[in-house]
Amino acid sequence: QQVSVSNSTVTENVIWSIKGFKKSALESLKGRWKIPLISSLITIGITICLMVAVYPWDFLFSTDVSTLNVASIIVRMLGLYAVMLLVCPVVVFAYLMLIQKMRKTKENIKFNDYVEGFSFWNKGILATLWQFLCFFLWFLLFFVCFAIIMSVSVLLINAKLSFVGTAIIFVGCIILYVFIFSKYYSYCMNLYILANNPKIKIKKALALSIKITNGYRGKLFLLDLSFFGWYLLCCLTLGIGIIFYSPYYMMTFSNACEFLRKKAIKNC
Repeated sequence: QQVSVSNSTVTENVIWSIKGFKKSALESLKGRWKIPLISSLITIGITICLMVAVYPWDFLFSTDVSTLNVASIIVRMLGLYAVMLLVCPVVVFAYLMLIQKMRKTKENIKFNDYVEGFSFWNKGILATLWQFLCFFLWFLLFFVCFAIIMSVSVLLINAKLSFVGTAIIFVGCIILYVFIFSKYYSYCMNLYILANNPKIKIKKALALSIKITNGYRGKLFLLDLSFFGWYLLCCLTLGIGIIFYSPYYMMTFSNACEFLRKKAIKNC
């Protein structure tokens, strides 16, 4: 079910609908693909060029381990993580601000709207670092739990209870992986919330993401899964398809974020 909204670009989803979110995304982009595509090309281009520049290719293609410069590889790996945590967030956040502006207005957008998003570079970096830290701490807990499960299972297998040990490994791994995915989707609206309102504090944005996604994390996973065909297309086109996929994907999730935000406000 959808209702028309006079001050919106297209229609506003009043119930959770993957088809509705995608339809609204295409309507928001209709006739306005040019700037998102150019911005997508720049965003992806900057990210790829920097990652290629610092990636330790000698480690990947070397056939003789003894000839590797370990110090150089470590420095390059640190550089790679620096790009992912300090550079990518800036360009991605600027792109998200462009997408959010397109969702909220019927007006034609300009390339300057994308450029203006770079003025909030600190928000993009700090929000990503805070999200990464929180997720990393949960991942450490996951690792500890996984180590405990494996230890108990090995003891059971050594005690000739291999079936029980194997069952514990299988069930334990499923539970832990579901838990990690749940945490990922609880944080996934963090940057969308900030891009919609950059005045929100970093910690509050992540807290809001956790709150509004409560009860919808499985549905968000299905929303992600609905883009599986696009993932394949990106692979088949050696990544070229991601230029077209990015605006569609982010606009769809932007619509989902707006639905969850209004749903949370209504339930308060």
